[in-house]
Amino acid sequence: MKILLHIEIQRAFKNKGTAIALGTGILIALAHLIHNMPPALEATKTMMNYFNSDKGLLYPRNVFTSWIGGEGYSVESFLFYLALPLIAAIPYSGSLLEDLSSGFAKNICIRVRKQDYLTAKYIAVFIVSGTVAVIPLFLNLLLSAMILPSILPQVADGTFITASKVLYHLYGTHPYLYIAIYLIIDFIAAGFLGTVGLVMSFYTSNKFIAVSVPFIGCLFLYSVSNLYGLGGYSLTYCLQPSYGMDNWIISMIYLFIFLLFGFLYIRRGRKLEVF
Repeated sequence: MKILLHIEIQRAFKNKGTAIALGTGILIALAHLIHNMPPALEATKTMMNYFNSDKGLLYPRNVFTSWIGGEGYSVESFLFYLALPLIAAIPYSGSLLEDLSSGFAKNICIRVRKQDYLTAKYIAVFIVSGTVAVIPLFLNLLLSAMILPSILPQVADGTFITASKVLYHLYGTHPYLYIAIYLIIDFIAAGFLGTVGLVMSFYTSNKFIAVSVPFIGCLFLYSVSNLYGLGGYSLTYCLQPSYGMDNWIISMIYLFIFLLFGFLYIRRGRKLEVF
């Protein structure tokens, strides 16, 4: 099982899909820096040099409200989190269909138990999907921290994180810890989104459809939730540190849904005819 898992993880990280997804995420993260950091840096320098009485009390721009996950108003920030399900699914979610069509799955299952192969496949998809989603975010945060000061964020500065949000007190006192927790949440969510595409391999023979389902599902949820004034329940907003979550119930609902897909994977995997 360990050798098989090692092989699957290597295959997951060493393929064109992973390079494309990771490259896309990094390009968006860098585009955000190029577009948003120069004006933010200039504004910070101006506000830290003198107080402009005409505009009232101004708080210097900082890394926590300016990195791609800390502000929710730029095109790049919205685009990244909207495309996150697709970025997570592209690397390896369609690999099961490829293995079945190429005969690779048959050759593997001759040597190992089918259930071990499917388990290793699931874990590899989860790991690569989460990694590809988080690396661009971490890179953007790191570069932003090299440009802007790490002063504590203030609610009066226009941040979306108010007292009604989960981890609000942590955001105001230990923002880097708040961000670290959210990066872990994003990793887990992206990992599960990748496995949703994997599960869809049992229901379609088209790789494009299987990989697209997580994105289409999240896009549909985003549209419906905003239509009825429930945007806070959309993953597009829930996964953004700049918006936060209204309560832990939202995360529990999504966890239940993802675990349900995991149950479907196990059930359908037992019935899968490899030979």
